Amino acid sequence: MLVLAAAMVLIWPLFKTKFLDNWTSIDATFIADARYLSENWPHPGWQPLWYGGTRFDYIYPPALRYGSAALSKYAGVTPARGYHLYTAILYVLGIAGIWLLVWVATQSLARAWLSAAGVAVLSPSFLFLKHIRLDISPYMPQRFNVLIRYGEGPHISSLAVLPFVFAAAWWGLRRGHPAALALSSVAAALVVSNNFYGATALALFFPILCWAVFVTTRDWTVWLRAAAIASLAYALTAFWLTPSYIGITSRNLAIVSSPGNLWSMGLAVLLALIVGYFSWRWAAGRTEHTWTVFVLGSAALISLNVLGHYYTNRAFRVAGEPERFVPELDLFLVLAGVEGIRRVWTRERFLAALLVIGAFLPAWGYVTFPWLHIHRTSAWTDRIEFKMADWVAKNRPAARVFTTGTSRFWWNGWHNTAQIGGGSEQGLINFDLMTMYWNVFIGEAAEPSILWLQATGTDLIVMDDARSALPIHDYQFPQRFRKSLPIVFDDGAGNWIHEVPRRWPSLARVVRLAEVERLQPIRNGEDVERLKPYVKALEEGPDSPAPARWLNSRTLAIDSTVATGEAVAVQVTYDPNWRATSGSQSFPVVKDVLGQTRILAPVGQHHIELYWETPLENQIGRGLFAIAVLLCGWLFWKGRRR
Repeated sequence: MLVLAAAMVLIWPLFKTKFLDNWTSIDATFIADARYLSENWPHPGWQPLWYGGTRFDYIYPPALRYGSAALSKYAGVTPARGYHLYTAILYVLGIAGIWLLVWVATQSLARAWLSAAGVAVLSPSFLFLKHIRLDISPYMPQRFNVLIRYGEGPHISSLAVLPFVFAAAWWGLRRGHPAALALSSVAAALVVSNNFYGATALALFFPILCWAVFVTTRDWTVWLRAAAIASLAYALTAFWLTPSYIGITSRNLAIVSSPGNLWSMGLAVLLALIVGYFSWRWAAGRTEHTWTVFVLGSAALISLNVLGHYYTNRAFRVAGEPERFVPELDLFLVLAGVEGIRRVWTRERFLAALLVIGAFLPAWGYVTFPWLHIHRTSAWTDRIEFKMADWVAKNRPAARVFTTGTSRFWWNGWHNTAQIGGGSEQGLINFDLMTMYWNVFIGEAAEPSILWLQATGTDLIVMDDARSALPIHDYQFPQRFRKSLPIVFDDGAGNWIHEVPRRWPSLARVVRLAEVERLQPIRNGEDVERLKPYVKALEEGPDSPAPARWLNSRTLAIDSTVATGEAVAVQVTYDPNWRATSGSQSFPVVKDVLGQTRILAPVGQHHIELYWETPLENQIGRGLFAIAVLLCGWLFWKGRRR
């Protein structure tokens, strides 16, 4: 409780924050997500506001989204406040978790306090990573820097739960501790359910802990218990972490990260073998060395991952972005440093005391004025991000919009107006949209971009140039639509909105089936040759309007009159779980050449409901989750006396 209180003092303003004065942070996307979830509780199923539509589960792991939304919904705070409250709570729990882990593993209060204090205020990585050191306010720990400056709320929240996984596994991997085994599984599931970088860290460090326990106990059943923890943890996440989710996330990782390479993987495996060999020779059968093996082995491997990437000019890469793991590097460098000080203490206490004082001196500026680093604002209604989104919500609430930069991040922070983009392309199903984005961002000719906007049912495009107060300007040729598209909003300060010509505002069109079946996939962003026929089929088809409206997050109602040789095109991302019905009739739903949806409705007048059905894999996952909960309950009951 003392550690919790001390950590709360360091970040107290964050508990009361609605908006930070940092509009480039991707906090916005998580706030928008929490707001939409709180309004569509308990599960939207489909997210119609982003990427032309996508599965809600695909966008991000659920823990932070549900935690923020629940705080907003049941604590009566705004979604922005709920998000910052959630991340603040997890942040201080993470510091307390360090204390708990070290105390459980070493039974040393001094080491527990020193470790918790070190993780809370120090960043040893500053010694090695100059660009990280120069990126922050003087000596603010990188753990907190990435939270409030770069919107790494999910990552830091996930990292905060890691010590609880290891503390529970410290006993759970040994005989006679079933409750600890279950607790470790629950904590591991929470790590994964917050963020995949935290999950990657778990995948790296948990095997090292298992090895440390095994090599010092020589108990082969450790691996069976480790497999039980991993299996239970997966079962607890199976309701959302489906095979298709893993597939789509792996594919979309290519948008934001370079792939790993074999020589990096080989070097990492070699280091792991070296650590394994020397720990086997030095610590085999000696349980007093379990903690040392875990800490030093983890420090060695995370150092190779992060520092190897930096000092090879970013050539070393196993997976993901290695420098995103700087907070994990700091964690294990602190723990390794405390181990070093402990050993010095046994021989020369005065020197050990000097080392502690010297290590904490750089943190004096942060500890004495920690709140100076938290820049809050109440003037969010003065921001152009809000003004543009608010104008569209009031004047064109049914429009689908193309926007970019910080305007894109914050577009759904306050309103439910759809955008063809989204938070950060996580959860993107239709990869053709990436081709569209790049064309609109960097294309010089107006025609291809306008065709893309029409093809995807986009009504408005939000523009800005160098005069704008927006901190990010993605458009290379922002003036290119001035002669082609009418302007419906212009603030005279470098921000304006064009209207995209469309025959009807609806997302549905009655089309000639023979015509759309002749269409070919779009080859690139400038492929006017194939874009034109696609747009023509939608905008110059039968004179038969098909008004569409969302009844809820997963149901689109379409009124259409279909003649012989016609079908209904819907400018919503195709998913195999769409079901189209009209009364007692069901109609086939297929994917078109642009990854959008087509309903093969028969001749006649129809009121069609396009409904997104929960996939079978999610239903199976819910069953696995229920079984895992029962198993964890049984393990807790079995181990209640311990």
